Amino acid sequence: MSNRSKTGVKSVSLEGRNESGQFAKGVSGNPGGRPKRTPAEQKAIDMMKEATPEMVELVLNIARDEHASFYAKLQAAELILNRSMGKPETYLRVENGEQTAEEATASLMALFDSLNDDEADPVEDPVEDPPADPEEEESACG
Repeated sequence: MSNRSKTGVKSVSLEGRNESGQFAKGVSGNPGGRPKRTPAEQKAIDMMKEATPEMVELVLNIARDEHASFYAKLQAAELILNRSMGKPETYLRVENGEQTAEEATASLMALFDSLNDDEADPVEDPVEDPPADPEEEESACG
């Protein structure tokens, strides 16, 4: 059973929330807590943690290797910087005129629906296919 409306916006239960929509004091949004890991999951995590120093050394060696491709060095440098400094923040500026958030969401959902419409008219290829038979080409040219 889906908890999304026709516009695709997820519906939220207001049970246990205050007037501003935040959880009231003493009420948890996740009363069961984080699920416990299986032994296999924990073993995989432990193995990855154990291999981390070796992987860091590998990435550093690639970044320093004079025979590595520029692309490999760039990827290694990016990985090192993202892990040590954090990924740079990205921003998205959306200008929607005077639309409310609900109107903008409805417009986007309508656009999405039109793109996924099975009954949409196929786009015609502006380039004609070449003739299959060379003789047809000669007769077409005159």
